[in-house]
Amino acid sequence: MDELILYLDPVNEASRAFIKGLAPSGFEVCFARPDGKFLEGIYSLDVRYLLVASAKVTKDIMLGCKDLKLIQKTGAGTENIDKEAAASLKIPVAATPGANSAAVAELVILYILVLYRNLIELDRATKNGSWLMWEKRHQCFELKGKEVGLIGFGSIGRALNRRLQGFEARVSYYDIKRLDQNEEKALGIQFKVLNDILAYSDVISLHLPLNASTRNLIGKRQLEIVKRGCILINTSRGAVIDEAALIDALECGKLAGAALDTYEHEPIKADNPLLKFKNVITTPHVGAGTIDTWKTVLLEAFDNIKRVSEGSLPRNVVNEVF
Repeated sequence: MDELILYLDPVNEASRAFIKGLAPSGFEVCFARPDGKFLEGIYSLDVRYLLVASAKVTKDIMLGCKDLKLIQKTGAGTENIDKEAAASLKIPVAATPGANSAAVAELVILYILVLYRNLIELDRATKNGSWLMWEKRHQCFELKGKEVGLIGFGSIGRALNRRLQGFEARVSYYDIKRLDQNEEKALGIQFKVLNDILAYSDVISLHLPLNASTRNLIGKRQLEIVKRGCILINTSRGAVIDEAALIDALECGKLAGAALDTYEHEPIKADNPLLKFKNVITTPHVGAGTIDTWKTVLLEAFDNIKRVSEGSLPRNVVNEVF
């Protein structure tokens, strides 16, 4: 009998077929209900592995599985999983770090170019019959020569830096762990303290995990330091930014624009003021949302599940169980 994997995030039929097609021999994948109420019926399933992207994984869900061997995240951030509860039940939680680096880095480049060239406004104006060939030139910029500050320099930050070098941008970074100066030189990047990143960058891009030290890291005081006319990009976690402070900075014109893929509360509520700004790009947490990345993370996840099934330790465990 095949071992059972439960995929917790509700997905459509095409996605189900894609996931099932990648599963290794000897495993069967079952899915959450479309409404996300996957708890009903889970207790009758002999689930060995949980596979999850963004759905909440609570202790009740863990206890609902008869013999759970692994909780496998398709991605890097695991704040949606109760890791302490999993550790208390001796269930390892594993991630797939780094697999989404290219997708997120490309999206950040896209955000910058769209904001710098006013593409959304120009597209809408052209479709509505306006020919703004000259009217917006004073509000359009090149990425070449601009100071781009990266806050957090993990795998995504490194991937983004490589791409920014091709645009001839000047790149600086802040991270709690500074690189060796020889490595900084090889990467063409300069270390700066956080306040200097804020004060001198034309573009700021956030690449941080969400924890006690990073929650609301970018708040009222930090946005007061930011260079006027800067654009702010967040593809990490929404709660890294104080949304109320961000709204104030946009309303007063301190920021020229922003691009947000994550929010303090997801899905973002329809009355969130961030949705009213013409100079703010809002996307529904799709930084890693390419078929290429999805295939990569699923294959890594299934490989980890297979390892556990064969009696080996899983890779990239994020809670203390061993």
